[in-house]
Amino acid sequence: MLKTNTIKQNKYTAAKSELQKYTRKLKSDWWEAKAKSLQQAADINDMKSFYGGLREVYGPVKRGTSQLTALDGNTVLQEKSEILNRFADHFAQLLNVPGTLDIKAAIDIETRPEVHCLSEPAEVWEVIDAIDDIREGLKFDNFSKKTSNKIIKRHQLLSTKQECSSIDEYVTNLHCL
Repeated sequence: MLKTNTIKQNKYTAAKSELQKYTRKLKSDWWEAKAKSLQQAADINDMKSFYGGLREVYGPVKRGTSQLTALDGNTVLQEKSEILNRFADHFAQLLNVPGTLDIKAAIDIETRPEVHCLSEPAEVWEVIDAIDDIREGLKFDNFSKKTSNKIIKRHQLLSTKQECSSIDEYVTNLHCL
């Protein structure tokens, strides 16, 4: 009887070992295939497949809500007014922290001269030009020759422009350029 138990034990151990090897090989093959597919998706900029594969690897995102507690940490707030008051208290504590200022450091800060033209409101034609340029997709770091010539032409025309009787007339004249 003792011999039968050890034979069964050895068979069980061998079967368990074989199963673990097989399981590890399957896992390894899956990870290798998944890594190849993720790399391939990244190489061809297929972000949908890439992030879908990442979701398979990491699993679903667990989104839960936590209960909001009062300042004491024990009382759970459930009414909307209590929650809103708690938010107000939280941000009051967060934003109204008394600060310390070293007077010597404040005196040592270099002051720059004020540029008065920056505080003046923009003229109507400047706003319209800016809106038009945004609509046309103008990128300020990458001027093309055509765009810069267009801006120069508009600027020359607008700087010598006659007064328009209404904003509509001005916009109409501007779009005729």
